[in-house]
Amino acid sequence: MNLQEFIKKYENKLVDEKWNISTTFVAKNPKEDYNGDYQCVDLIKAYVRDMFGIEGRYGNARYYASGIARANPNVFDFISKGGGRVVQPGDIISINTSTSFGHIGIVTKITGNSFEMIDQNWDRYSHWYGRYDDRIQRRPYGYANIIGWARPKNNPLWRRNVAKRVFDALKKPYLQNHSASEIWNWSNPTQVTTRSEVVWMIKNYFSRIEKRAINELKIWNRSRPNDAVSEYELGVMIGRAKYL
Repeated sequence: MNLQEFIKKYENKLVDEKWNISTTFVAKNPKEDYNGDYQCVDLIKAYVRDMFGIEGRYGNARYYASGIARANPNVFDFISKGGGRVVQPGDIISINTSTSFGHIGIVTKITGNSFEMIDQNWDRYSHWYGRYDDRIQRRPYGYANIIGWARPKNNPLWRRNVAKRVFDALKKPYLQNHSASEIWNWSNPTQVTTRSEVVWMIKNYFSRIEKRAINELKIWNRSRPNDAVSEYELGVMIGRAKYL
């Protein structure tokens, strides 16, 4: 999934902490989601799960960008506002607000000295008045109240990196004249790999390099084929493939 595909999947909808997507407001159990609302952080959790295969809690909106970068330094850099530094599409940006929780969203476009961001729950009380400001929408922002942003860097779950990891894990010492380029088509190299794409790469390794077919059901159960693979799932799939 890339940024535009993520926008298409979620825009004008609502997503909760458990990644349930809705087109209408449904009151949430406060025990399941803070204050019973669809929170701005819930969209970011969906973003990092879909795009980077990362799950977890990293604080409220005010501290989320710095928290996720600190916990995942191989995936994100945290950049503080100032020094002429500017955001770019894909950045997770934390914003200072009148509340102690802050606000957060994802940069989608640069527009001169400002930018466009997609977010959820801009007005946490809007559903009470029949408005739709709690829905996931794109809107313009400036730099005035920005705290900082988490910027994706070379993601280990990008397709180009997963292909190399699969190849390096499975290659045999006697197969010297081969490379990772043989097991994928080099399209969208910086797109996060899906579960089905991992299996496709593994099958390509065996069919193109070892010249034999395998039973893919020994690698996975074919569930959630279009979901971004997580680090854990990738490790399990590669581990199973080693025994084929």
